[in-house]
Amino acid sequence: ASDVRDLYDNKGFIDKKTSNPHIYVQGDMFWQANEYLANADPQKALKLLDGINDEIVTLRAKTLCYGAIGETQKYLQTWSEITEISKHIDMTRADWFFMEMPVYDSQDIWHIWLASKAQYTGIFPRFDSLDANKNYLSLPEQEQARILIMYCAYESSDNKKELNKLYKRFPDWVEVREALES
Repeated sequence: ASDVRDLYDNKGFIDKKTSNPHIYVQGDMFWQANEYLANADPQKALKLLDGINDEIVTLRAKTLCYGAIGETQKYLQTWSEITEISKHIDMTRADWFFMEMPVYDSQDIWHIWLASKAQYTGIFPRFDSLDANKNYLSLPEQEQARILIMYCAYESSDNKKELNKLYKRFPDWVEVREALES
């Protein structure tokens, strides 16, 4: 908790009198960039982000913009940069919302994430048959995320050998069985 408080204090997000975090602080460029995205103006958001030096946060925000405007190569390149320098990646709803379906359906993004040494947490695709598996549910969140990334990478590239390894580990996982049978 003190790490979070230090981060907020450094950025001026804690009201010193009440110790309550502010949601918005005047002049917050990330807030403004998100407002541009919400108003379907990702070009303005990108222009604003070009002036910010906070590398990881800026790169993460740029992926949303590139996804929103359909700049697939820049989107993938930016994610590649993020995975090279991040030890932890917390996936958000915005990451999925601004990802184009052709990117989600291709193997490119999944293999970028799979090649990363980063620990993943946050929101990921869910599979009912896997969510019912007690062995899977007992795993730490980071390992669950890695398994989901593995499945999506192997399924999108039709890697039967690796899918078979997942199936042996989680034999009740319907989607893996179906991918093996296709």
